Amino acid sequence: MLRWGLTDSGLRLSHASTTIRLTAPDWQPTNIAHRLPRGTNAVAAGTVSQLQVPATNVELRSSDGSPVPYATGVSLATGTHYLSLSTDGQLQRVLTDGSGTAQVSRAADTALGVTIAFDGPAQVRPLGSDLGISFDERTALTVGIPHEHTIPAAPITVTETPEGIATALSHLSAGHLTTGAQCSHPAWRHHPPLVELGDEIDVPDAIRERTPQTELEFKLPPSTEALYVAAPLAYYLGATVTVEDLDAPLLVAHEQGFEHSFSNLPAFQHEVASLLRRQFFADCLLRDVAHETPPRQTALLSEWGLCPDTLGAASVAERFAAMREIPETDIMPHLPEWYLATYVDPDPAHVRSLPFLLDNMSLIYLPEASAFDGKELIRRSLDDFYRVGPQAASVDVLMPTLQSGSLHGWLAAGTPIDVFKVTHSAYVNRLKYGRQTTQSLSVDVVLNDGEMDAEHEEVAAIYRERAADLPIDVTVHKSLKRKELAAVFEAKTDFVHYIGHCDVDGLRCPNGNLAIADIGEVNARTFFLNACGSYHEGISLVEKGSVSGAVTLTKVLNDQAATVGAAFARLLINGFEFERAMQLPVGAS
Repeated sequence: MLRWGLTDSGLRLSHASTTIRLTAPDWQPTNIAHRLPRGTNAVAAGTVSQLQVPATNVELRSSDGSPVPYATGVSLATGTHYLSLSTDGQLQRVLTDGSGTAQVSRAADTALGVTIAFDGPAQVRPLGSDLGISFDERTALTVGIPHEHTIPAAPITVTETPEGIATALSHLSAGHLTTGAQCSHPAWRHHPPLVELGDEIDVPDAIRERTPQTELEFKLPPSTEALYVAAPLAYYLGATVTVEDLDAPLLVAHEQGFEHSFSNLPAFQHEVASLLRRQFFADCLLRDVAHETPPRQTALLSEWGLCPDTLGAASVAERFAAMREIPETDIMPHLPEWYLATYVDPDPAHVRSLPFLLDNMSLIYLPEASAFDGKELIRRSLDDFYRVGPQAASVDVLMPTLQSGSLHGWLAAGTPIDVFKVTHSAYVNRLKYGRQTTQSLSVDVVLNDGEMDAEHEEVAAIYRERAADLPIDVTVHKSLKRKELAAVFEAKTDFVHYIGHCDVDGLRCPNGNLAIADIGEVNARTFFLNACGSYHEGISLVEKGSVSGAVTLTKVLNDQAATVGAAFARLLINGFEFERAMQLPVGAS
């Protein structure tokens, strides 16, 4: 976890066992910071008349992005200049200019990279093993750090008990780089540690050392339901989670000497969501207040009786104490819609998925659903497209009760409509793609139904048209046999758009049906199975290695299937994510 603070001689920045000291005796903090290159986050802003930094690994660049030699001293003209330094044998980032361009190189886990932005004119000269920068008058200066979103190598192992889940929740905030208001920015939150199930609880020392000590304790009854619902707020606040026999959940701030009482379920889940949304929003205001023009955030915070300077320097417990005093009616009208809500069955095994849900800052609710009325199915725009095929593998769908959120995930039993189905395998599969970079995207379009040739040609044309502007490799296949279709899914490709039929035995091929469960590892990252009742085959693709995909839930008509398939292709290839592309009406493209 990154720690920084003021000293008598300037600033000190520490990460793990690594520390960098910046000597600036007359440093005075300010709320006005430079705009740093993308991937670099402001830690502190102030004014100085001189600065001295260790010069072991330093690169200086002028306002136009060109490197500046400083071995014999140099005078810098007006404009913004960037100094990057690192504690190990290589620079973590080589900054170019203020437009946000940056080159990234690998660095040791304990390395600490620092970016310093300042305005000229300035004089730079070597001072023994340090580098000195002096200014004609007191000058604004911003210190930032580069961000790399990493996952701790060693997972947390817990038992399938309330105590085990509580232990995991207590340490998932080990990825936080700060407990300040900057934590509301995703760049300041590394991925939480992964969680595995075992016979004993084991938290690696490295994760214990990185877990923030916030003096907040979330006391919960020993139920999986309460633990899962509390997880997002406990994670964001960095609270220690404990379980004991209680009348109702309790959040305790030991140093501040206050307790926040909650109602029991089901009201508890709504109270947790409300508090998290309020705290997160206030932290966003505090984080961005220095850059806002006009200063709307300052006015809003002041309207709530909060001092940005005082609260910005406060601990997370102090910020929470201040926010809980603001009447809900004053703050709720200002809150933006929350991005994601996930409905999670209280299965202890789902603790393995919590790191991924919390990395996305998902709210967590308990799943509620009612039986889906068949007449309602007919009224749905996407569900009146029926394709001939009496043996299509349909599924019984549920009508979920949706809570606050723009997007909704379902980590629970059953097949809901209006939400996306979540599986733990999808999260695990995403990890193997997270660090991979390719020069181009690969798209495979498969036509295994001669009657759908018109859709096939239109879809292929959509992808090829986009390939004229983007590095996309499009491969078109027709009438693939079972082994040939299996090879398409087994090969490394970014997206497979399958057009054809599906029944209870699998995807239809000229020589029979291909059941995805019968093939080897799937390396198709994403897919769209535009085929009758392809839900089960889509689930199998994810279990075998895919990250996400789109499927149909029942039989569909050829004409409507073609329209939906072409619309989906156009939306997806133009930047819409899967869920958004599926939500939009067919005519939206």
